[in-house]
Amino acid sequence: MIVEITDGAYARSDEIIRMDYNEKKKILVLFMRDAEHSVYYDITPDRVRAIVAEINAWEA
Repeated sequence: MIVEITDGAYARSDEIIRMDYNEKKKILVLFMRDAEHSVYYDITPDRVRAIVAEINAWEA
C-alpha cells in the first residue's frame, strides 16, 4: 500500500520497518527495508497518527 506522508511525498507501507517521531521538533524518520531512510520535517502529531492508522487498517 502506498501511504501519503506529506503533500507529494509517498512511501510503500510494506517497505517501512520503523518510524521514529520527535514531537518537539516535528521530525519523522522512516527506516526502510533497503537500509535507506527518509526524513520529513514539520509533521504534526495528528499526521503521524493518521499515517499509523492507515498502515494498521491496511495490515488488518
